[in-house]
Amino acid sequence: MSEYVPDPWPMVLLVLAAWRVWKLIGDDVIFDRPRAWLIDALVNARPPFKTGGERRAAYWSDFLSCPYCLGTWCFVIWWGAWMLAPDVTLISAGVIAGSALVGLLGTIWGKLTD
Repeated sequence: MSEYVPDPWPMVLLVLAAWRVWKLIGDDVIFDRPRAWLIDALVNARPPFKTGGERRAAYWSDFLSCPYCLGTWCFVIWWGAWMLAPDVTLISAGVIAGSALVGLLGTIWGKLTD
């Protein structure tokens, strides 16, 4: 493979870590208040950023909750980190990917047992 493209196993770790980071920022309940604060700050921005407050708030709200939008940037950051420091990044990604898998399995298990 190219030096810029991870082998399959590191790629899986990077993808799962990026998904978990998107899920945490864009979808998990624990970040509801910070997301609401950010959107409110965008709506009530002070000049020179006041123009388009409602439209800007809708844009950022959509961006933060979209796995394709924010998720892409989460992956780009993980990939860039892997290119700069592969070992440290894969250790970190492995921990976060493990969290993603545990969360997915917990969700599936919860649906099966309800």
